[in-house]
Amino acid sequence: MPRLTSRRQFLDTSLTLAVTLAAATPAVRAATATLARAGSSRLRLGLAAYSFREFMKDSNHARQLKIDAAKLIDLPALMDFAANQGCEGVELTAYYFPPTVSREYLASLKRHAFLRGMSISGSAVGNTFALPDGPKLDTEIASVKAWIDHCATMGAPHLRLFAGD
Repeated sequence: MPRLTSRRQFLDTSLTLAVTLAAATPAVRAATATLARAGSSRLRLGLAAYSFREFMKDSNHARQLKIDAAKLIDLPALMDFAANQGCEGVELTAYYFPPTVSREYLASLKRHAFLRGMSISGSAVGNTFALPDGPKLDTEIASVKAWIDHCATMGAPHLRLFAGD
């Protein structure tokens, strides 16, 4: 004897009915109502230095591509590019800072961004906290603490980091 409906049709119909009934309840209608917003959307366009990883002059990791040295840029040049594209902020990833980072250099980056009408939206650091107790983990912790201070100096409100590899 043939089936009247297939399992797939039954499930599809049941799901459609359940969603329709749920959407009809006052609580669901209230939860899905369009919210009144004061002003326009606040979504801001920013640029992460990692997006230019192959072109960053002071990269601390190997490049995947062979890039002409004349095309390599530093963080101020990245900020100039981002400002010219209409970005309101930049995330300055720690991998692309010069090997020695001074407070003066960080202040100069903050000023550079300010003069271009941008903010330093944050930074990111490569780290792993998935190490056993000991000197290697202590070094990772000290590095992240240093970058917290660097972010504070630059006025960057957040630092993106990793729990492990």
